[in-house]
Amino acid sequence: QVLRGKNIERNEETNEYTAKESGKISYSNGNIEILTVHEINGDVDLITGTIEFYGDIIISGNVEAGVVIRAGRNVNIKGTVSSAKIFAGGDIILQKGIQGGGKGKISARGSVYADFIEYTQVDAFLDVNANSIINSTVNASGQIILKGKRGSLIGGYSHGLKGITISNSGNFSESRTILHAGLKEEDYQTISDLLKEEHQLKIEVNNIIGNMTRILQLRKVNPESFSKQHKDVLFKLNTKKDETYKRIDQIVKDKEELAKRMAIGQAASITVKGDVHIGTTISIDVAQIIITRDESYVRFVCKNNVIERVTVPQDY
Repeated sequence: QVLRGKNIERNEETNEYTAKESGKISYSNGNIEILTVHEINGDVDLITGTIEFYGDIIISGNVEAGVVIRAGRNVNIKGTVSSAKIFAGGDIILQKGIQGGGKGKISARGSVYADFIEYTQVDAFLDVNANSIINSTVNASGQIILKGKRGSLIGGYSHGLKGITISNSGNFSESRTILHAGLKEEDYQTISDLLKEEHQLKIEVNNIIGNMTRILQLRKVNPESFSKQHKDVLFKLNTKKDETYKRIDQIVKDKEELAKRMAIGQAASITVKGDVHIGTTISIDVAQIIITRDESYVRFVCKNNVIERVTVPQDY
């Protein structure tokens, strides 16, 4: 009997069915469907084990400690997340939040959205949006934006390449809080290392081409003296030349990516719409200041490697 279905196609000659996209196969009452969403009703714990799916993953309950979740697209968790590890090719949405206990990790090729993030390592290719972040390490290639009732970032290290916008930084206990926007110091070191490596590789290429030229001239002038050993050396030099050019091409691409990051980070700023407490460190690119007295409604910008303050209206 011919099967009905969604996201499948049938070869009439062989009676074979092929999925038109990646996903989860569902078969019921003669119907086949390729689901691009994997839904789990209830909690997820170590008994459930690792969850891997090419499409979206939706979990209606809590995610317990030690669970690993990997999704090709988005992850949406409606309950609370403990010290789990979550990886997504798209966005990660934690409708309540994560209490990582120092072991939790979330990594998204898109953005991260959460009510709260506590004691967790967060990496986002785009933005991180939350109500509060406490004692976590957060890296965003876009912005870090904290809104909601608290909008507080307390403790830990938070880096937003494009900038950071929050309501409050630190607390009255003077918790050590580091806010960093723009390029990191290691980015500048990477640029320096790439330039040095590129220069050295170009010297090597010139030497390789010089040696190859001498061998080829020998073959042209005196073909009889051109031995198998010369051929082997020429082959090795040519292979080395190709490998060196390939590495140089990769360095050029890496430099272009860093140049893009530099362009993005140049306009980075840190905006605090409420209070900046003592114990907060403000860093933009390689410039840095330490807050020695509480401040309010201020934006920090960097000009000529010096951090300056700009007053922000209270209704901003």
